[in-house]
Amino acid sequence: MYCPGCGRPLTEEAREQERTQNALPRHDEPPPPPPVGFSDIQAIRACYWPAVMAALLANLPGLNVLCFLWHPGAGFLAVHSYRRRTGRTVSPREGARLGAMTGVISSTLMMVLLAVGTLLPGSPGIIGGFRLMQQEFEKSGETALAQQLGTLIQDPPALALALMVGLAISFALTTGFATFGGILGARLLADKD
Repeated sequence: MYCPGCGRPLTEEAREQERTQNALPRHDEPPPPPPVGFSDIQAIRACYWPAVMAALLANLPGLNVLCFLWHPGAGFLAVHSYRRRTGRTVSPREGARLGAMTGVISSTLMMVLLAVGTLLPGSPGIIGGFRLMQQEFEKSGETALAQQLGTLIQDPPALALALMVGLAISFALTTGFATFGGILGARLLADKD
């Protein structure tokens, strides 16, 4: 029996029960860390800035040809940042997840930058860009490619399909390169036991 006001044991039986509970060793372990993914806020924070930098570098003229370096580097930096934030060792599987998250964020930002760049005043737009490519093909003597591009511009469903396929390929390459960088980062930054 316990005091209703303060919870102090009133009977000898209650006192003995409290003593045995306090005498038992407690194994209060910290909860396991959340799995690496979009539900882990530390993982999102670790992936965000490398993804932003890779997206910006991949959209700069001249530097965009080195995107095969920017995206793996972003995955690598995401693993490094995650390790510094959490103090945990990252397995290659977790590194792949961090890299894939970085690739998804980077690819999304690149698509947003493409859309904003297309809508800016003075921008040739997507169809204008295809027309510029058609003119370049004609100047270089590739008339067959120029004609195919001309028919593509005139057919809106085919143009939409070509744009969707191009965006899907860009997403796959961006995510794949960043995933590779995450795996590489997990391997190279692993603690030596």
